[in-house]
Amino acid sequence: MLILELINNTHEVAGTDDNEELVFAKEEGVVLPEAGDDEDEGMDSSVAPYTTEEPAVSYGAHQGVDQSARPDIDVKSIVISNVIAFAAMGGAAWLAATAFHKRQVGLVDQFVVHANGFIGDIAKLGACVRLYKFKLGPRQMRDRMFFQLMGDIVIRKQITIETVRAIKHVTHVLKFDQVRVAKTIHELGNTFSVGDSQKLLFYAERLVYNDKRAEKIVQPLRLFLQEQFRDSAVDDPENTRGKAIVDRSQVSPSLCTTVMC
Repeated sequence: MLILELINNTHEVAGTDDNEELVFAKEEGVVLPEAGDDEDEGMDSSVAPYTTEEPAVSYGAHQGVDQSARPDIDVKSIVISNVIAFAAMGGAAWLAATAFHKRQVGLVDQFVVHANGFIGDIAKLGACVRLYKFKLGPRQMRDRMFFQLMGDIVIRKQITIETVRAIKHVTHVLKFDQVRVAKTIHELGNTFSVGDSQKLLFYAERLVYNDKRAEKIVQPLRLFLQEQFRDSAVDDPENTRGKAIVDRSQVSPSLCTTVMC
C-alpha cells in the first residue's frame, strides 16, 4: 500500500509540474513544442543544418570585385612579345654560329702558317695536321685545310721534292682519295694565273694517277694550259716553253727528282 501511494504521489507531482510549465509559458508568450518533437528539442528551426559543400562564389565576389571591370586579354600584345622573344633567340643563335665559323677560319689560317714551317720534316708536318684536325673538330674544314695549304705552297714556294712529298703526306693524313684531291686542284685552277696553273698541273700529275674519275676532273686544267700554249705560238713558233712545261708535268711520280723540279 505504501508503494502504491508513493507512485500516485509521483504522478501527481509530475502533472503539477507540467501544468505549472504550461501556465508559465502562456504568461510569457512562449510556444512550447508539441508532443512527439523530442528529437528536435533544443534546435532552432531558423538555423540551416551543417553541410560540407562550399557555396558557389565567383572569383572576386568575396572581395567585392566588380566582375565587369576585369580587363580583357590583349592577344596582340602576347603575339608581339612572342615574336620578339623568338627573334632574340634567333639572333643569339646567328651570333653564336658566326663566332664559331670565324674561329674555324682562324684555325685554318694558323694551320697553313705552321704547316709551311714543317715542309722539310714529314713527321712534324703530320703531327701538325693531326693537331689542327683535333682543334677543328670531327670532319670540320678538311677541304679548306688542304685547299689553303696547297694553294699557299704553289704560289709561295718553288717546286722541290720536299714540297711534293709534303703535299702527298698531307693528303694521306687527311685521308683524301684521288677524286677529292682532284676536286681541290680543279678549284685552285679556277683561281690561279697561267704561271701558277702550270705549277699546279705539275703537282696534279703526281697526286692524281691511275684513277679515271680523278684524271677526268683534272683534265680541264691540262686543256686550259695547252690552249694557252697554242695562243702563244705566234710569239714562240717552236713553242719550246709550252712543250717543256707539258712534258715535265707528265713525268711519272717515281721519276720526280729535285733536278727535274
